[in-house]
Amino acid sequence: MAQITTGLRAILSDARVYQWLQDLLGKHSRQHLIDRYVRPSPGQLLLDVGCGTGEISRYLPEGVRYIGVDMSSKYIDQAKARHGDRGRFVCSSLSDVDFRQLASPDIILAKGLLHHLDDDEAIELFRQAAAVLRPGGRMVTIDPCIVPTAHPVARWIIAHDRGQNVRSPQEYAALAKQVFESVHLSQRNDLLRLPYNHAILECGVAS
Repeated sequence: MAQITTGLRAILSDARVYQWLQDLLGKHSRQHLIDRYVRPSPGQLLLDVGCGTGEISRYLPEGVRYIGVDMSSKYIDQAKARHGDRGRFVCSSLSDVDFRQLASPDIILAKGLLHHLDDDEAIELFRQAAAVLRPGGRMVTIDPCIVPTAHPVARWIIAHDRGQNVRSPQEYAALAKQVFESVHLSQRNDLLRLPYNHAILECGVAS
């Protein structure tokens, strides 16, 4: 996993600072992301890989089962303290996660994760996800992306992201297509309260 955690970026390792910034910039779009792209139903199991402080669990419909995994013990501690009644939280690095021990999810969410992974790591994540998803299950990924028409502010912010593998939307999709039969790509520039570009993948396995 390639990311920069020194300098000004180091403050994002603090769970409270991280959550404050996430709320400031993107809280208004969380319910839309769940309703439009994730689309969980009561009784389904959602596995959130790279869950951060688990804030997305607050926006799930009643009856959706939730497991959140993140490598940051500080993020997971805050997730348990704030949302421990909403699901299960596991502290683990991506390389150490045994997806088979986390049950068979209907949906796997990876929000802001792929751009921290090199190509081989991303493909391995897709492979593990496809192997454990229930028949007809989906994986949804959301990441910053590089587009030719990006606003200069978006270009600057993305260039200074902690993740060192920000790609074009098509490059994200090409990685997913090496594993998944169905990959639908969406591009958004309105999910934050400042100029920013996101690539969203909806990856499906056969029923």
